[in-house]
Amino acid sequence: MRHLLVCLLAVCGLSAAGAAEPWADPRLPESVRAGLLVWLDASRQSAALRQDIAAGAPLSVWYDGSGHRRHFTQPVKDSQPTFQPNARGATVRFDGAADFLALGGEQRELRSLTVVIVAAPFANVGEFRALFAGHQPGQNDYTSGVNIDLGPFGSPRWQWLNVEGPGFGGAVNLLPRPVDFGQLQSRHHHVGSRRERRRGLR
Repeated sequence: MRHLLVCLLAVCGLSAAGAAEPWADPRLPESVRAGLLVWLDASRQSAALRQDIAAGAPLSVWYDGSGHRRHFTQPVKDSQPTFQPNARGATVRFDGAADFLALGGEQRELRSLTVVIVAAPFANVGEFRALFAGHQPGQNDYTSGVNIDLGPFGSPRWQWLNVEGPGFGGAVNLLPRPVDFGQLQSRHHHVGSRRERRRGLR
């Protein structure tokens, strides 16, 4: 991947009710906020810091607006994505090589979850380039947690969206139709228990 722009990542599941951060977007309905586990919104990061973030500035912390303080971090400067403000809000730019943000320490078992991602990949060289992944310590994401990626094959357009976890039958393309790289796309997927079958993207 040459790079990836992400506007928003929200993970919803069974979560204790809690108040969202005061700087979080007030337009999100209370019914949705009640189940939020993580809410990473690029457009609200300056509000979280109470100061403007310069274009291209490295991002060592992406602040969680859910109220649970599950902030995603990256202490290694060479692996920090960059902040990109724009007329509509902001994006976080990952270089597709070394950049990533992580949340560690907390372990949580979920029977189901819904992940919402607003992102724009700019290339795909294959080998399961990930948008989001979670796993148990020392284990693979696709056997112990969940991964959302661009599939096994390189492609000239965004042609694959693969979601895997325990009990899934291997890589499957869930993208209804190919889309051009570089355009923001919003996708959500519900991941249920092992006994549930995968539900399609909308």
